[in-house]
Amino acid sequence: MRKTALITGATSGIGRAYASALAARGYHLILTGRRRQVLEEVAHTLSQTYHVLVTVCIVDFKDTLSFNRFVNFVKTQDTLEILVNNAGYGLEKSFLEDALDTQLEMLQVHVIASITLCHIVANQLKASKRKGAIINVCSLAAFTPLPSSGMYCGTKHFLIQFSESLAMELIPYGIRVQALCPGFVHTDFHSRLAIPKEACKNIGIVTWMGAEEVVYASLQGLHRNQVFLIPGFLNQVCYQLLKGMPRQIYFKIVSRYNRIFTPK
Repeated sequence: MRKTALITGATSGIGRAYASALAARGYHLILTGRRRQVLEEVAHTLSQTYHVLVTVCIVDFKDTLSFNRFVNFVKTQDTLEILVNNAGYGLEKSFLEDALDTQLEMLQVHVIASITLCHIVANQLKASKRKGAIINVCSLAAFTPLPSSGMYCGTKHFLIQFSESLAMELIPYGIRVQALCPGFVHTDFHSRLAIPKEACKNIGIVTWMGAEEVVYASLQGLHRNQVFLIPGFLNQVCYQLLKGMPRQIYFKIVSRYNRIFTPK
């Protein structure tokens, strides 16, 4: 029986790595992105390499009409087994420096789009009694409130709480849910924020991972039914340190830096 994976934000980075990994496992793919030429090149490579059907959907999740058309398309798909909500981005300006509409667009992409797709796919899986999976790509930044990234950190924190709640709701139906929380990953995420490559390097326990490493850890964790997953041992150490650190100390540490990187 045909099995299909829907991956949002699949043009590059983590999304593209998921596409490659799932195509290698025999999944047909539905990939979304905004850069048509790049996404079609990804689709062609994967279809030729793994002999799977790859459907390309050019969608701007910030555009309500564009997103609604895509939602109607997803509702017609009856072979979906995996949903990967990966579409996301960072902003150069802080909450107060930026236009409110621009900040709210991030809410649309990270939260509204993700939970909309979760609702559709989870109900499809439940109705068909297929034991599929939903992966929401969150971030270690959900645990590091930053003065420059209020909406990013806030939306990612919401996705974690939502994913864990959804996972519990879907246990009776054998549908797995994972909140993936990577730290720093070598993708074009940071270059779009004009962060120089030389700054993207390991410093102490702050380490960078490759997108393929992150996806491998995610799929291994999904197999073990891990709902909350932080890939990378040192990232897990950072998480534990953040959990135990008094907030006053954390605020003092953050205030010493003029520019804060946002992990993805």
